[in-house]
Amino acid sequence: MIKKEKFDNELQDISKFAKAISHPARLAILQYLAETKTCISGDISDFLPLSRSTVSQHLNELKSLGLIHGEIDGLKVNYCLCGSTIEKYKAIFNTFFNNIETTEINCISNTKKANMKVLILCTGNSCRSQMAHGFLQSFDKNLTVCSAGTEASGKLNEKAVRVMKEAGIDISHHTSDSVDKYLGEEWDYVITVCGGANEACPAFIGKVKHRLHIGFDDPSHVTGTDEYIWSEFIRVRDEIKEGFYKFYVEQIKPQ
Repeated sequence: MIKKEKFDNELQDISKFAKAISHPARLAILQYLAETKTCISGDISDFLPLSRSTVSQHLNELKSLGLIHGEIDGLKVNYCLCGSTIEKYKAIFNTFFNNIETTEINCISNTKKANMKVLILCTGNSCRSQMAHGFLQSFDKNLTVCSAGTEASGKLNEKAVRVMKEAGIDISHHTSDSVDKYLGEEWDYVITVCGGANEACPAFIGKVKHRLHIGFDDPSHVTGTDEYIWSEFIRVRDEIKEGFYKFYVEQIKPQ
């Protein structure tokens, strides 16, 4: 079986028709015949920017597909459009294109986002930066999101892992890393998440296009009853989600 036999008859008919009308001269002939709305007995080369021999050649191509019918043989010329064949191909083409669902996909934009890199910084990289990391990655799997700390603790805060799990995001596989790990890379965004005035924000000395600060309180330093401490983790988690979703919608998504 040759390859073209693997395509169904309708696709082969569409291909033949597309080939037949692929030359502008044939389109001009069909258009002229449609406008005259009658059979032609004689030479139409006077009405088209084509020689007599060229017109004859294209007429025979159109006749072989059944788009026109009549007699085209030397001086014997009498032909017109074949309405039934044209209606057939109109129906085939309409069905073909109507069955193709189109969705606008901006490949360039997706490629940019796929290559976009965001680094989220705090001091210990155990709590706030880890939650922000988890949320931002959940908004768009095409982003490269990392988090780090200037004094990385080396482990995740257990309450941060648990409160994120309640929100449907598992960060238990994250690692607490030093910012030194990422200094040799280039970043589109570096975002610090340190909180109040008593907390020093970490500095990033690597290559970065945009530096942002989205600050949050550190729930790991909260004291009080278990209920109060837990409520603070929930509050900060929800604020981080809101803050980073706003960042994603306003700055990442439009790109």
